[in-house]
Amino acid sequence: LSEAAKTIERRLVEAVTIDHIFQSQDLTIPLPDFLSVDTEGSEYEILLGARETLKSNIVALVVETEFHPLHKGQKVFGDLAELLLDLGFDFIRFLNLQELSPVRAPLGLRGEGFHTVCNALFFKKLNNIDTHEEKVKGRLMLRKLSFIAIVFNQFEYALGCLRQSKNLIDYHQDSQEEEPVYLRFLREFEQHIDKMPLVY
Repeated sequence: LSEAAKTIERRLVEAVTIDHIFQSQDLTIPLPDFLSVDTEGSEYEILLGARETLKSNIVALVVETEFHPLHKGQKVFGDLAELLLDLGFDFIRFLNLQELSPVRAPLGLRGEGFHTVCNALFFKKLNNIDTHEEKVKGRLMLRKLSFIAIVFNQFEYALGCLRQSKNLIDYHQDSQEEEPVYLRFLREFEQHIDKMPLVY
C-alpha cells in the first residue's frame, strides 16, 4: 500500500468545519439529514467539526473507517464509534470489509488479509430525537430515519421510528405543500404493516 500511496506533493489548504458551513447567516442550502464521509483518514476530525449539526439534524451516517491506522496520526474505528456514541448515535453494521496484508507475498502464496478498511453505518438513537419541544421536527426526523433504515434493510429500527412518530404533529397533513415521495411511501408502508398478522 505504501508503494501505491506514496506522497507526491504537499499543499496547504484552507478548511472550515461542517458546523461553520451550516451556521452561516446567508445559508441557502438545507441542513443535511444524512452524512457520508470518506476522506482518507480525516473522518474523525471532520465529525468533531460537525458536532452541532450531528446533534441537531443528522439522523444517519456512513463513515469510512480503518481498524489499523493507514494514515499518520489517524483515529481508528473504536475512536470513531466512541465519538458518535457520545453524540447520540448507535453503530449499526459494517457495510463492507476490505482486507490488506501487512506482508507482501507473490501470487499463489496469498491467503486472507487483515480486516483493515470498511464503511460503518450509524443511526441516531431513538431516545436522542427530541419529540418534546419541536414535535413537528421530531416527527419528521423519525420519519426520515425510518425511511433510511428501510433502505439499509433495518426494518425493526424503521418500525420503531414509525411507532414513536405516530402521536406527533404531522406538518404535511394540513400543509398545502405536496407531500414528499418518501413520506407517501411510509404512509402506504404503515397501512400494509397494520394488515400483517403479529406472529413472533
